[in-house]
Amino acid sequence: MNPLLRTPADRQALIDGVADGTIDAIVTDHAPHAPWEKAREFELAPFGMIGLETSLALILTNLVRPGIIDYGRMVELMAVNPRTILRLDQVSIAAGSVADLTVFDPEATWTVDESFFESKSANSGFIGRELIGKPTDVYVGGVATMIDGAVVDQEDPRAPRSIPVSSRRWPSWRATAASAPACSSLRSKPIARPRPSVPASSSICCSMPIGSISSGARSRCTASTTPATWSCSTRWWGKGSALMGDLRPGDPCSLIAPLGNVWPMPAGDGRVLIVCGGLGSAPLFMFAQRLACEGVGFDVVLGARSAAHHVARERYAALIGREPVIATDDGSLGYAGFRDRAAREMLATGAYSSVYCCGP
Repeated sequence: MNPLLRTPADRQALIDGVADGTIDAIVTDHAPHAPWEKAREFELAPFGMIGLETSLALILTNLVRPGIIDYGRMVELMAVNPRTILRLDQVSIAAGSVADLTVFDPEATWTVDESFFESKSANSGFIGRELIGKPTDVYVGGVATMIDGAVVDQEDPRAPRSIPVSSRRWPSWRATAASAPACSSLRSKPIARPRPSVPASSSICCSMPIGSISSGARSRCTASTTPATWSCSTRWWGKGSALMGDLRPGDPCSLIAPLGNVWPMPAGDGRVLIVCGGLGSAPLFMFAQRLACEGVGFDVVLGARSAAHHVARERYAALIGREPVIATDDGSLGYAGFRDRAAREMLATGAYSSVYCCGP
């Protein structure tokens, strides 16, 4: 955990702060991790554990039932004060208002086990703990997401639901060739759509028609006059990316580019190694096109969390005429572990003069 749990006196001081009003809110840092991530060496294992699904029952068991706080104070700490701090409108329990409610059974006794979690992870420090109090019904934005203790499967992709782990393909946009530098990323948002827009850079794979002009021993690439097609990949993360995912071919979209640094062409005639991972595989593809057009030899290492998370793998294979070197964190495809393992083995051969990297 980070911060550390500290001493019993420190923990008691936190409880006292909750009771006397010094502490304003109780929230969770829901940090899911795969078992192999937590089983690594201590200095490599990530901090944190999942906490969202057990938070209410833990507060009821450890703070409300012993009489340290009452139900009103619990609601302040977990619902009212966080919305006040974030300057959000308070939820109103009244006829005609939108339901944002959690209904719970304060007397339900249950034991935490791995099968309980809806999260894709089960790295909880409370497995095996008996708790009292459990949610039975949940409404988010007027939509029932839990009924009688069972999570509701939402068919509407815009309704509250768990985030898919696989990348979602965005539609294609038309852009002029002149507006498509080999930049690391760009910012995009729907036009004439309600907020929010995508708040941060997302990965873009610019697939442009490329022509070549003979120039001595090496060809020089020029962008074709044919309009480019932007193929965009993103992980469906929140409201902004969901809005982007709802777009269809022909829908307008504003693009701001370039963001980040461009990749300069390598000096000399040595071979190049491209190392990229996850959504970071997309931006380097256009640079790989440039290398191929210029006649520069290169190899590709693609990494991702799992086989389902690989982006642009087929495009790289088509470009280089063979399957790129693949690594997955969970070992579901290619090398098991981070892509740097494969990259180190390839670099040890001494065959490369330059390395280009992009990825989370």
